[in-house]
Amino acid sequence: MNKKRNFFLNSIAIILILMGIFRFFQVVVIANDFPRYFWFCNFSPLILGLAIYFRNSFVLIGQFSVLFLGQIFWTIDLIYFVFLKSFLFEDVARYILNEPLISQIATFSVHVFVLPLAIIAIFLIRKESKNAWMFSFILFALLLPIVFYYGAEYNLNLFYSHRIEYLPEFPLHSLTFPLAYIFVVVLPLSYLMNFLIRKFNKKK
Repeated sequence: MNKKRNFFLNSIAIILILMGIFRFFQVVVIANDFPRYFWFCNFSPLILGLAIYFRNSFVLIGQFSVLFLGQIFWTIDLIYFVFLKSFLFEDVARYILNEPLISQIATFSVHVFVLPLAIIAIFLIRKESKNAWMFSFILFALLLPIVFYYGAEYNLNLFYSHRIEYLPEFPLHSLTFPLAYIFVVVLPLSYLMNFLIRKFNKKK
């Protein structure tokens, strides 16, 4: 790996790590809301930054695949509000309006900038990890006790309710929703990223 590519990767890693640390400080220390840090969007910058720094494609692609859908929905909701002054989804990005300015900046950053930086890093590292989707099992297994501890009031990562009015709830939602998410979202996206990396490498 050449020096220029290493420089860009290390720069992205440092940006994401600092973003993750600042988000922890802002949510836990300033806002005194420790459970909130366990939303994917809040701790993912730190995990992605460390994965990039250590060139760990298993964690990088796995965490990216877990994070992707929620970030896309959030960004679409915010863009919809900016142009049409209403939210497309009732309970996705609306909360940002009630936050102080520093929190709004932090919230905007972790939702809008993290995915593009992760994608750039994935294709700079250019290393496949066919089992990266299995990282989600490890992540969800670690998160479930925390989700159960804080309960439905926090509904961390929608593990208690998906909050989409026109869709029925899953039976045993806290168990079936994570499994459905892994096989419907994470697994296909992980395979897609590996496919694109393979195609990208063949052109080099």
